[in-house]
Amino acid sequence: MEPPLADCSELDPKQPSLSYKDLIVEAIQKSPQKQATIKQIFMKIQLLYPYYREKPEQWGWKNSIRHNLALHDCFVKLPMIK
Repeated sequence: MEPPLADCSELDPKQPSLSYKDLIVEAIQKSPQKQATIKQIFMKIQLLYPYYREKPEQWGWKNSIRHNLALHDCFVKLPMIK
């Protein structure tokens, strides 16, 4: 008897159908203070979506997140607090 086949969705996660803007909004909304650093945004996206967790060496998606943060007026950059 052959062992059951593994679930392909977990072995090869698919890229989410959300836009990068929507990924950022979701990451920020799920943070306790409703604000997040870019590092926290990256970590939340990787936590929520295995596609980005499984491909950490690919920096293209992180550059797209940075670009979208600068592009959309709905995101406000706050000064760093020391």
